[in-house]
Amino acid sequence: MLEIADLQFTITMHYHPNNEVRNNAAYALGDFGGRARDAVQPLIEILKDQIQTKDVRSGAAYALGKIDGHNKEIITVLRNTLKDENIDVRIKSAASLENVAKTLYDDAQTIHQVDAALATTQELVKDLEIPEFEQHQKSIKRIVSNLTNKKNIIQAQARLEWVAVGRRIWLHHALFWLILVFVYPKSSQIQAIFFWNPWIRNILGLGYVTFLLQWVPFLRRKLFEPFKPSLLADAGLDSFKPDLYFSDSEVCLKGTDSNEAITAVCPGIQGQRIIEGDSGLGKTMFLRHLLQQSKRIVVYLPATKCAEGVIEAIQKKLHGDEIKDTKFLQSLIYSGAIDICIDGLNEVNPDTRAKITQFVESHFKGNILMTTQPLEWLPPSTAKTYVMQPLQLEQIERYLLSRQPSLPKAAPVQGTAYEQACRTFLSTMLSAPTEPPPSPQLWGNQTVQSPPELGDLGGAKERNTANLSSLSPEELKTARAILSNPMELTLAAWMLAGGVQPDLFNLREQQYKLMAEEYRRTWNQDFPLKHFSEAVYQQWLLDQKALPADKFYNELLCMEDEKFRMVVSRQWKDAKGEAKKEWYFRHDKIAEFFLVQTFLGKSEAIEERLKTHVSDSRFRGVYFLLATLLPLDAAQRLREDLIQYAADTKDHTVSDTFVQLLRSR
Repeated sequence: MLEIADLQFTITMHYHPNNEVRNNAAYALGDFGGRARDAVQPLIEILKDQIQTKDVRSGAAYALGKIDGHNKEIITVLRNTLKDENIDVRIKSAASLENVAKTLYDDAQTIHQVDAALATTQELVKDLEIPEFEQHQKSIKRIVSNLTNKKNIIQAQARLEWVAVGRRIWLHHALFWLILVFVYPKSSQIQAIFFWNPWIRNILGLGYVTFLLQWVPFLRRKLFEPFKPSLLADAGLDSFKPDLYFSDSEVCLKGTDSNEAITAVCPGIQGQRIIEGDSGLGKTMFLRHLLQQSKRIVVYLPATKCAEGVIEAIQKKLHGDEIKDTKFLQSLIYSGAIDICIDGLNEVNPDTRAKITQFVESHFKGNILMTTQPLEWLPPSTAKTYVMQPLQLEQIERYLLSRQPSLPKAAPVQGTAYEQACRTFLSTMLSAPTEPPPSPQLWGNQTVQSPPELGDLGGAKERNTANLSSLSPEELKTARAILSNPMELTLAAWMLAGGVQPDLFNLREQQYKLMAEEYRRTWNQDFPLKHFSEAVYQQWLLDQKALPADKFYNELLCMEDEKFRMVVSRQWKDAKGEAKKEWYFRHDKIAEFFLVQTFLGKSEAIEERLKTHVSDSRFRGVYFLLATLLPLDAAQRLREDLIQYAADTKDHTVSDTFVQLLRSR
């Protein structure tokens, strides 16, 4: 450090008068580089002092370019000296500015340093636009180009670093949500807060979580996994036996005559379709068959639960108090992420059907399968309608024999005896034998009496005692129509297994009498038919299909017995984890038997009831029963009322069938 101080003192004009000594001292200070920063001001003074010789000033210019390339004052002085009157000083200043540019390039490591160096060197290029500085200008231009490349490299490295950081953040973020997905089925808080809250899901999920939940099958299954029992609760799959499903049923596209197997037309829930058919042809059984086989997410909705709307009905099955993101649910349906089955459109009022139709049409890309009995309505324009066909003669025996695995274990007629009983029964009914077949009693020597509450059921009671040989061609036609109905055949199979000759024209009453006798023996009292039927009627008016277990618990237990199978129970857990149980009629035809009891008799209230429900599709089957149960004169009067209604409204869904049934009497 003493040598630098000596040299610094030497270059001052006051110490040594010899120009050559001062010149050498200046060059020596330049060779020290950055260590000679304290000599910058003396050197600047020498460079500005025109009295100094050109050699001393050239030495000072050389030294400044070597000592500090970042000193703005040095750069300014050197740029000004480019216009010095002495060419040697100008050349040395240009060379020093080139050194400054090199220093700036070497020291620029960050994007800000490179930008600053570029700004300075680009100005230097402009200052050197003189032929005598051409060599130095070219050198600085190369430095400018190198600085630009360095800037691009630094920016690329910065982007790579950000990508790496972003990738690490994304991996941790994805891992967080993946952990939530696996914990999700067990935590209602996570379900409600993270997945079904649109704000949290979209903001914390950075947008991609919602997309993945909607389109990745695995994530969709996880999304609905906690609700699967609720989504399918109404389908009663616990009691469904796949091996008993009769897959030979046929349908035809409405408006055509070409029959196809229903399993071929609808191998799954794809697109939008309506299955239309009379009660008992197996529409609901087909839905249950599809639900049992489906690997996708499916919700089963009785149409009666869609009074507030389809989305609202699904929300209730998704523990609606916590799940409120209807837009997300709609997007899942629209994209086909969740399939929908809506059963029994004929059981609801026109307003509910209109809501269902609007929903189906607005979600035209969704997979929606609906069922209904024939009725006058405007179906969704986006759905195809297929009509279920009655069983053909060759299918009837196969169906009857296929019921054997489902018969009660205690049934007295099984195996070969059951098969023979089925063939004898079919031969009897389809060929009108000259003598009636024997009618042994169900479950041993049980005596079945007609419960007094049934009263006089008109022509049906008379037919019970009629000889089969007296059946008219019209009655035989009706009998064959009944035999083509899977529901009626199922009940006939149950009676044949119990040793009872089925009365095709009165199967439901026959089933009820057997159940009522069992109830009388068990509880030592008559079955409260009138009170129970009226309670069912009131429930039907409210579109509530669950039976009033609080008032008729013992009755429902008896009806649920495997010997009678008139009702089924469904159990599930609600959102709070509490066990719930409800009873439902096994089939609409059983419900209609009890409902019709409230339409029989002579009173102004009943007459008013008969007129009130003519247009109500929920009671369509009741009017068909009335065609056979009312006294003939009362049935004829009702026929005229129905014909008048059909003429006024063009709705023949009840009147035509009623007339055909009445004609068989």
